[in-house]
Amino acid sequence: MLLYAYGAVKKSIEVPLPFPLNSNNEIVTEIKKALGKGKANGRRVRLAVIDHITSTPCVVIHVKELVKICREEGVDQVFVDAAHSIGCMGILGIFSVRTSHKTARSDLSCPCQYLNREN
Repeated sequence: MLLYAYGAVKKSIEVPLPFPLNSNNEIVTEIKKALGKGKANGRRVRLAVIDHITSTPCVVIHVKELVKICREEGVDQVFVDAAHSIGCMGILGIFSVRTSHKTARSDLSCPCQYLNREN
């Protein structure tokens, strides 16, 4: 096995989600467990990265609720990967990045970024 991850990746926590999902509560429960793990021993969670719509399998994540939970738990920043949601969902009031090369048939170099001034 080749392990070559750099420090920031080694410190990350991946949240496994059950599939198929029976309710949004399953996602909320797993996120809360992961945040608790990340905050263990007096540590803090500096960044949460959340997919808005996962790629495989396709699941719409209720990111507004998760962002609220992250804020309540003291997460420094929340980044939403909204690549698959362009044209499907409105812009969230948070930091998100989208790309339109799949949905709008644009060039690969045509991403867009949204940053709420409150962040």
